[in-house]
Amino acid sequence: MRRYIRFVIAHPLLVLGVLAIITAYLAPGLGLLTFNNALEAFMPRDDRDYLQNEAAKEIYGDNSRFFIIEVSGKAMTPAFFGHVETLVEDLEAYKDYPSMEMDAGLKRLTDLAQEPPASAEALLEDLSSWPLFQRLVARKLDAGQPLGTEALDALVLSVKESLALMAEAPVKRVVSPMSVSDIRAEGDDLFTGKLLEEDDDGKRIMPATGDDVSAVLERMRANPAFRHGIYAENAQGEITDFGIVVTFSKRPRVDRISREVIAICEAQQDLKVMPQGSPVVNVRFNTYMQKDLRRFLPLVVLVMGVTFFINFRSPLGFLLPLCSLVLSTVWIMGLMGRFGYSITPLGISLPPLMVSVGSSYAIHIYNQFLADSRLMEEKGFSEGLCLAMEHISQTVLFAGVTTMIAFATLATSRLSAVREWGLLSAVGVVFSVILASSLIPAILTLVGKVPQAPVRKRRRHPVDRCIHLFSWLVTRHPRKVVAGTVLVLGLCVVGMYRLEVESDFLLYFKKNDEIRVSARAVGEKFKGRSGFNLLIDSGTPGGVLDPAFLKQVEAIRRELTRPERADWCIGRTDSLTDFLMVMHRAMNGDDPAFYRLPDSAGDVLDYFEIYGGEDDNDDGRPDEFEAYVDPDWQVMNLLCRLYSGDGASVGTTRTGRIMGEIEAWLDNALPQGGSAHITGFPKIDVKVTDYIVKGQLSSLLLSLGVIFGIVLVRFRSVHAALLSMVPMGAAVMINFGIMGWFGVHLDMLTSIIASITIGIGVDDTIHFLLAYRHHAKANLSKEESLLRTLAVSGRAISYTSLALVVGFLVLATSNFVAVVLFGLLMAVTMTATTIGALLVLPSLILLTGFYPRPAVAEGMAPKKVDRLISLFRSLENRPGAPKRIEEPNLPEQSEEAYQKEQAAWLAEVKKRKEKNGK
Repeated sequence: MRRYIRFVIAHPLLVLGVLAIITAYLAPGLGLLTFNNALEAFMPRDDRDYLQNEAAKEIYGDNSRFFIIEVSGKAMTPAFFGHVETLVEDLEAYKDYPSMEMDAGLKRLTDLAQEPPASAEALLEDLSSWPLFQRLVARKLDAGQPLGTEALDALVLSVKESLALMAEAPVKRVVSPMSVSDIRAEGDDLFTGKLLEEDDDGKRIMPATGDDVSAVLERMRANPAFRHGIYAENAQGEITDFGIVVTFSKRPRVDRISREVIAICEAQQDLKVMPQGSPVVNVRFNTYMQKDLRRFLPLVVLVMGVTFFINFRSPLGFLLPLCSLVLSTVWIMGLMGRFGYSITPLGISLPPLMVSVGSSYAIHIYNQFLADSRLMEEKGFSEGLCLAMEHISQTVLFAGVTTMIAFATLATSRLSAVREWGLLSAVGVVFSVILASSLIPAILTLVGKVPQAPVRKRRRHPVDRCIHLFSWLVTRHPRKVVAGTVLVLGLCVVGMYRLEVESDFLLYFKKNDEIRVSARAVGEKFKGRSGFNLLIDSGTPGGVLDPAFLKQVEAIRRELTRPERADWCIGRTDSLTDFLMVMHRAMNGDDPAFYRLPDSAGDVLDYFEIYGGEDDNDDGRPDEFEAYVDPDWQVMNLLCRLYSGDGASVGTTRTGRIMGEIEAWLDNALPQGGSAHITGFPKIDVKVTDYIVKGQLSSLLLSLGVIFGIVLVRFRSVHAALLSMVPMGAAVMINFGIMGWFGVHLDMLTSIIASITIGIGVDDTIHFLLAYRHHAKANLSKEESLLRTLAVSGRAISYTSLALVVGFLVLATSNFVAVVLFGLLMAVTMTATTIGALLVLPSLILLTGFYPRPAVAEGMAPKKVDRLISLFRSLENRPGAPKRIEEPNLPEQSEEAYQKEQAAWLAEVKKRKEKNGK
């Protein structure tokens, strides 16, 4: 490191040129950043539950992740039905691509782009011959935007992207009152008819009068499977809302189609439309992440700039650290964009973290530059700068290595989001160390002088007051300090047992956020907004057609939704048996008494054979049945919606318990040869929480162990290594204790707090121990060495910690309650690590007697050291001797100048003694 520092100071322009080239390469990567918060994308590809879920999606479609759209209006009128029909048509365009209409509309729009119309209204009027295409264009138009050639070219491009998405047919099903199938019987034949009749062109016939509306509503009520599925009722039993369920095909571009569906819902001006489901949550999550990122970066830079100015009171002290941390953030975010890494729910914490960490290293280096200003005056600016930077750069390098390793231990996690965050944050720390050790010395060399700080009023700084208090407590009451720490940690241990794990993204949003409000409303009306697949295997191909198996499945459905099983939170279930019971009723004159399963196997086979459903993919299943049975008719899929009773989120921990209890109950309830297992998005959610807990323990133990080994090697002392664990371990326990006592969940974001605490907290500890050993070279007592360490290093540690706390508090402005809590918890833990390093650690040093003997390592004989210490002690209080500062406030004198003054005084004393012959 010494050679590198001297190279930087000798060739500052070359170093700055290299940094500029790297910045020019990485900066464009900022524009390539993408966002991703899909939990299944973070799962390890060899996980059993992940593989089962992917296999289930291939067979049954993505049924656990769906849109459920609540539609309501002023009244159930013909006009209301017409507006709902428009909404459903727009959604179905992504299922059955209307190529003729869309191609004709696109051709006309392209022609209009050559001769822009006078207004948006005129443009839409010209496209009125193609209503589906016209509504698509209307959704793309920006209100009030002038229709110039450039704007129309952008509009055409956006429309083409949507049409390309439509052509992929990303939507598998749209289940709504307009499009739902109703099974009817004519003589001995069963056929599938729509709830609304169709004309010769295949267009649905809307009810024209109030009587027509009433007739449609009565047909809805006649089918029990429709209740809480495609309609909801009020307390008086009146139908007040329609429900539209949109499910996706096997491999859709989920974020892209989800944004299109939301745009369709938001464009309905005559309806109250409330989309819900995990795709809505994911889209809103990505939108909020982008807003947070745009807010965090300038705000945290501004806050850091103010901190630097308050600390250094000079333009150079403001600009140099600021440039260092901004560039480190640009480098790491640009690197992510260049190499295709997406910003995840963890990734939004990366820019504030890099700014905070970078500010810590920059403050240490610039603070050392100011502290050794006299050294530059005595030895020349370049040589003095080399000596000053050599000392502090080694400390920064050592602290950076330990921080990097602590972050890198997260790479042991099986969740790709956590693993990527650990590696990227470790690389970001490397960038911060390189920039702080290169940029600042290089520019200081070019400046060539030490800035004159403004004269301050002789008033004790608040930081000095805190250090004075810590010094007094350390020297006078070390046992009380340790006892108080043990008491606090005891309370935290109790709080840790109250800690719960959670990974439901819905709980990231604030309680009054529209996404939480709509989730409760939709959940209450339609008995759940998300669900899982319960796959029941009959054991033999064709076993699903066995009446005994079918009745067993129906008994399971009744048990799942029984009031006595309310703690299982199953709001409703959908199954193949719904179709079969409707068939049985239809074949018996629509008598409600026959809404049950047939008793004979012959009836079951006959019903399915005469059923006239379409089978577009020729897999042996009518299209309506594909979500409920496999092609071999061996496994039946029950779609179970989770509903807590009050519309709130069930939560991951509760969902995991529910699934475990259901699977355990099914092991005993199923007949011999049968089996069952659960798949779906909630199952993945639960598995993520398991990985969070396991990853937390492994990374925590690994990082502590690695840092213990590094400190052990650096100080060659088990005593020092054990002491270094105390501030970090205490801060981690305080963090988890606070989370437990205040009900903060351990989620994907808060799970990395421990690693950040260890990675950053070790900087303070190492800085203190290195400074303590440095001051011990003067052969001072433990108390004097600690006081001098607190006075010299305490100020720098306090300012870096203040910068970290302020940087993390910026996260409190987030749209997400989880990110707000993360920022507050990080501020608390950073404060705890600082107090641990400046109060608890020196108290333990005094009580345990840790005192390094570096003089021996420097080649001085023990006896000579003892004689020098005795001589120093005997002469220390003689007249004319420079008094040692017992006051813990830092004097306006660097350590090196202090040591030189002591050496000169000792030499003068020695000459005097020789002259007197004593």
